[in-house]
Amino acid sequence: MARGEVCENRGRGAKAAPYLLDLQADVLSGLTTRVAAPVLPARQVPTGLARLHLPIEIDGEAHLAAVHLLAAVPRAELGRVRATLDDRYHEVMNDAIDLLFAGI
Repeated sequence: MARGEVCENRGRGAKAAPYLLDLQADVLSGLTTRVAAPVLPARQVPTGLARLHLPIEIDGEAHLAAVHLLAAVPRAELGRVRATLDDRYHEVMNDAIDLLFAGI
């Protein structure tokens, strides 16, 4: 697993959140948990907080990374990689994370 990867959710919450966006720095890859945001079908995410909800397409279907719901999850819950945000990772950090923690 690596920062910016969207993985299948193998945890108990997989039915509600089928994917997880790994947000944790790769330098901390030795930890048993990863900080991740659930990736939900777009229709399930409340509107009005676009900066907190990064759009991601998986298998032609619209999803949103719900950054306001981020949590530490066991590494074992991160399954097969389904998408990557390599070119858009800073969009998450600069927009969603700044808004979530600093209000800017």
